[in-house]
Amino acid sequence: MSFKDSKVVIVGLGNVGATTAYSIINQGLCEEIVLIDINKEKAYGEALDMQQSVYFMNRNIKVKAGDYSDCKDADVVIITASAPMPKDSHDRLQMLAPSIKIIKSIVDSTMASGFNGIFIVVSNPVDIMSYITWKESGLPKNQVIGSGTTLDSARLSCRLADMYHLDAKSVSAYVCGEHGDSEMVTWSSATIGGKSVEDVLKDNAERTKDATKETLRHAVIEDGWQIFNRKGNTCYGIAAATTAIVKSILFNENRIYPVSVHLDGQYGMNDIFLSVPTIIDKTGAKEILKALEAPLYYISANAGLEGAVIINKVKESAPGTGFNAATEEYVDMVENGILDPVKVTRSALQNATSVASTLLTTESVVANIKEDAPAMPAGNPGMGMM
Repeated sequence: MSFKDSKVVIVGLGNVGATTAYSIINQGLCEEIVLIDINKEKAYGEALDMQQSVYFMNRNIKVKAGDYSDCKDADVVIITASAPMPKDSHDRLQMLAPSIKIIKSIVDSTMASGFNGIFIVVSNPVDIMSYITWKESGLPKNQVIGSGTTLDSARLSCRLADMYHLDAKSVSAYVCGEHGDSEMVTWSSATIGGKSVEDVLKDNAERTKDATKETLRHAVIEDGWQIFNRKGNTCYGIAAATTAIVKSILFNENRIYPVSVHLDGQYGMNDIFLSVPTIIDKTGAKEILKALEAPLYYISANAGLEGAVIINKVKESAPGTGFNAATEEYVDMVENGILDPVKVTRSALQNATSVASTLLTTESVVANIKEDAPAMPAGNPGMGMM
């Protein structure tokens, strides 16, 4: 896929849709952008305004108002349309019933054009809307992606970076699960400059002050509502997050983002859309990673190697074997002093305690009732989930 002949369609020109369109134009990601909205006059006005801004951009991008027939040869269709959030609400699920009708109408109209590209769903509640888009479209699961917790992860990175006066890109941390109050942080894989965030919090008490993992998680959840309560919407952050996903698709970047994707056994979840670290390339959701695989993927990529190949090789190796990027060798991680088993055990106990504490606080848990079935044959040991 290249800039030439690349095409993105955006459905829904509220604050999020319009800002996303402008962000894509500003970065010069595609040759053509088509804007669709139930208010055709608004779509025409936005397209004309943006088209005239192209004069000052790096690339000559065509921007026009269109209809669903324009989706036929689109590489990406971004859905931002949804029912409005009640002004005093803090529950995205209140948008569910009216939004379902809107999403189904959009997806049906898009598919009627012959569309066979990639859907990016931004509409809330995004996990449910992504699932409905997948079911209604009949497309392969890798071709439907929800923006998920991509922005939430950026918010966490920004908060951590601000605490320690760093560039947010020096922080690697994933918020996963539902885009909402139940979202979780994969702390055991979160790092700042390669150092565990848990250790950074502990070793820098003067800067950390009274911040804890739970207060940070809660602050990330509240960030969105803080913006919404003050200006009535959030648009810049989610537009930038969506643009990053589009870029990884159009330029085949193989970037890892915690997007909402269809889980089919991963993390013990079946037939559900939730946000987990996922490699995004020209095919859409190329591969779902377990949270502990993401750092290895990036370490390998930064060393100029193919991350997916390294991960598979480690999975096929004996327990305790890992990849030493400095020597480009597969070694016993304990014998080579790369892993400290005492520290790993401590972290495992801390995570287990955290889960137990959550269950005691919520006094509820959702689980699948297993049916009696023959035991599956043993497979190759892989990297465990968080």
